[in-house]
Amino acid sequence: MSRLAGAVGCILLAAMTGTGGSGGDPEPVAPSTLHAHVDPAGLERAVLDATLAFLRSDLVSARSALDRIEESCNRLKRDEGTPFSGDVIVYDQAFHAALDFAREYAGKGRLEESFDQFVWIQRGCR
Repeated sequence: MSRLAGAVGCILLAAMTGTGGSGGDPEPVAPSTLHAHVDPAGLERAVLDATLAFLRSDLVSARSALDRIEESCNRLKRDEGTPFSGDVIVYDQAFHAALDFAREYAGKGRLEESFDQFVWIQRGCR
């Protein structure tokens, strides 16, 4: 459990301090009609709630937060006119596979496996 608490602490610290990049403004993204995130603010809250739930070993709350993450993220598909590259689509599929596993493991009471997948979810989202 100490490994889990340490990892969650690092994640929280990184989230609170910001990570990566040159520290400048992000490059502008062309507007599109398809967005990866349905509700960015709700997604942010769900990720924080999942993090806290894992820290507390509360898999019921973790599963609920993971479900909200799923609801907040569109599953991207290869369609004509999509603004996303093929690499982004493949990465999104891997992100959702990790999310599916995290939700499944949480539902089965498998804390370590669910948390490990949650870490990959956050890496995929970054």
